[in-house]
Amino acid sequence: MSDLKHDYVTTYTSEFSKIDINRVNQICKKLLAEAKDTLQKEGIRPENILSLFSADIRYLGQFNEVNIDLSFNESESFGEDNVKYLNKLFHKTHDSLYGYSLPNAELELINIRLQAVGKTEKPAFRESPRQSSDASHALKNNRQVFFYGKFMSTPVYDGLLLKHGNIVFGPAIVEEPTTTIVVPPDFDLTCDSHDNYLLHRKDQNLEEVISILKERLQ
Repeated sequence: MSDLKHDYVTTYTSEFSKIDINRVNQICKKLLAEAKDTLQKEGIRPENILSLFSADIRYLGQFNEVNIDLSFNESESFGEDNVKYLNKLFHKTHDSLYGYSLPNAELELINIRLQAVGKTEKPAFRESPRQSSDASHALKNNRQVFFYGKFMSTPVYDGLLLKHGNIVFGPAIVEEPTTTIVVPPDFDLTCDSHDNYLLHRKDQNLEEVISILKERLQ
């Protein structure tokens, strides 16, 4: 279900003023060819391969390098303009990370990296039919549970029986074969259209909670 990802790195140490443009292009092409070959063997179509190049750069003589995006694709080779852009981007990133930059200092290229991502086909999740809010059919028993400094009589529900639209009012316990969900007294639990559990504060509007979640997942 998840995308496939492979990381590649080749060390090429050079002062920026002495960078061999042809060498950089050779490295990038070799890494890209290896990545494509690997991903295609794993069943990824060429149009679903995303290639993200970057370079580890530092001030000459400095110990720590900074990883900077490197622009490269097969149709447009890496050139002098790319070197100038890397120089500018490095100083900007270094200033953002460490609070200073040295625009006139010599830079040093250390590594060229490639992160190759193979986009996989995601399954289409089917929605469950909406049921009523009544969750009493899933009630197993009641037991004393310690919340906020005291014991409370707490209903225990069978999670496998809860369906889309059912609401469990806190305090409550939802038992699954491999996990237990605790619903505190100031929270409620709702099953969404894919039978996920949504816990929300009692003073929150459920529709607002779902809307916020959808925005964050986009």
